[in-house]
This record gives sequence, structure tokens and C-alpha cells, in this order.
Amino acid sequence: SPDGLLGAARADINPYCFEPPVSPHIGAERAGIVVDIGHIVAAYNRLAHSHDAVIVEGTGGWRVPIGPQATMADVAAALELPVVLVVGLRLGCLSHALLTCDAIGHAGMALIGWIGNLIDPSMQALSENLETLKQRLPAPPLGLLARAPDSAQDAPALAAAAQFLMSTCRR
Repeated sequence: SPDGLLGAARADINPYCFEPPVSPHIGAERAGIVVDIGHIVAAYNRLAHSHDAVIVEGTGGWRVPIGPQATMADVAAALELPVVLVVGLRLGCLSHALLTCDAIGHAGMALIGWIGNLIDPSMQALSENLETLKQRLPAPPLGLLARAPDSAQDAPALAAAAQFLMSTCRR
């Protein structure tokens, strides 16, 4: 019986979850399991069959290992979904975002937008970095998440990004 959000099984919402918060390949190794991309795809397909929209959140970044050979990029390719890049706004974010964008394109995936996540609230030249991202990334900004003492304050930015995704990415 469904025990998750909106009648979905928790195992479909989060097919793999490891403690402590480490790279997925390390968490899987410590748990004595192998992450199976087919299992993730099957969970997605069950959710997509029973819901109007499904937003898939990756973990750890585009090239983070999920097993001996596979990465989150392999999961994205298997799901054949457009990509939203979350840019951790801190020193070094421009190179990281642009390299990730290149890797997404090299994989033949569609980057449809990006969200700024203010990791370092004292980041120098924040507005200039945001402007550089707007100029150089080939997709629109979907929102900016400021570091908020209460995560509920992030709701408006997340809602706007979700609305954009739902309006442009029907599948």
C-alpha cells in the first residue's frame, strides 16, 4: 500500500538512501549493495504512470560515482529527462557550473535551466557571478535560493522553479 507522498510508495520516491551523508558509491559499498540504474528507472516509471509530473533530484553532482563505474550522469541519461543544474554559489562556482554544463551537453542531454543555491552567504561579487552565469549558461535562471534560517522561506523560489518545470517539461 502507498505510504509516501501523494499516494506514492516511499521506495519509489527514494529508491536508495544511505547513512551517513557520503558519496552514493561509498554509501552503497558500506551498505553492501550495488546501485542498479534499472531499479531507479523502474521507480521513476511507476511514479510517472500515476502522477502528472515527476521531478527527479540527483545527488552529489553530475559526475558523482554511484557504483564502480556508473555516475549520476548515467542515471540522467537512462531517464532521458531534461536537466536543471543547481549551482552552489560560492568561490569557484563559475568554473564548476560551466564545466558541468559542458559535460551535460557532451552527454547529449538538454540543460533547460539553472537554480542558484547560495551556499556562502558572504560570497564576494555575488551579483557579478550571477550575471556571468546568466550570460554564459545556455539556459535561463529558474530561481535563487538564499541561505534561509527557515527552509520554508525557500518555498517561493522553489515553487516558481517547479511551475516552470511543469509547464515546459511535460512527459
